[in-house]
Amino acid sequence: MTDFAARLKKVASNPEVFKQFGRGVERETLRYRQDGHLATTPHPEGLGSAFTNKWITTDFSESLLEFI
Repeated sequence: MTDFAARLKKVASNPEVFKQFGRGVERETLRYRQDGHLATTPHPEGLGSAFTNKWITTDFSESLLEFI
């Protein structure tokens, strides 16, 4: 088990530790098609939208997906 995996397992076994944080984490990623080009299609409806899902936003472009 890697050091990161061990730390992740420790945090996962005690989720209350996250309530002590005053910061969040944001991860942005580009959506792309199987042929390697950027996706220009709308975001999957199951993810919601910037107005309906507080954890996933779609506010920059159709190709950019943000996890907050």
